[in-house]
Amino acid sequence: MKLMSIVLCATVSAVSMGLGGCAGNNMMNPSVAVRVTSTPEFVGDEATPIGVVVTDEAGRVPPGGATELETAAIQALMDRRFRLVERRHISKVLGELSFQDSGLTDADAVELGRMTNARAILLLQVTGLQSIRNGQEGSIWVWNTDKANMVMRVIDVKTATTPWVASCQGSVTQFWRSEPMQLVKQMIDQSIAKLPAPGETATPAGAPPVATAAR
Repeated sequence: MKLMSIVLCATVSAVSMGLGGCAGNNMMNPSVAVRVTSTPEFVGDEATPIGVVVTDEAGRVPPGGATELETAAIQALMDRRFRLVERRHISKVLGELSFQDSGLTDADAVELGRMTNARAILLLQVTGLQSIRNGQEGSIWVWNTDKANMVMRVIDVKTATTPWVASCQGSVTQFWRSEPMQLVKQMIDQSIAKLPAPGETATPAGAPPVATAAR
């Protein structure tokens, strides 16, 4: 099946560093770039109900799950009108199948979907999460640059295929403190905003998802 690439970039340059610019908020505007690859006929109705699984850099499911990121993804999906498989149901099956012991494969995701009655599984993997400290310690001119990469994949349980993939890079500069998880949450929000919601279908490059005709 031929894939089409949709390059969607939402990049906001950081404001100039200075005390006046951070009086009310020490976070500068983040830079987030999202690249989406999707099958042309993919529609959001094929991905609901959907389950969410967050994995570490090695593809393993952390014990107890990455709750903070799962919550962010679930909320973003609910805002897009997706029906969700309950987290406790996902966690129970993950525990029974011991997916935490090794990297979660696409075949594992399909099996997980079948056991939880999901039509799709959203796999979310964050890599390269780091915070770089800059400036002179002990002075007011100290700031942190947070960076992260993220890959989000939708696994179709019925066809065992991957009809939608989002690759995301993000960075943000903050004075005095580091909050990399806040950056990742923004990356999740902006990536899921590109996912065709129920009633929408994938579109050619550069265009937002469009509503499908009533059936």
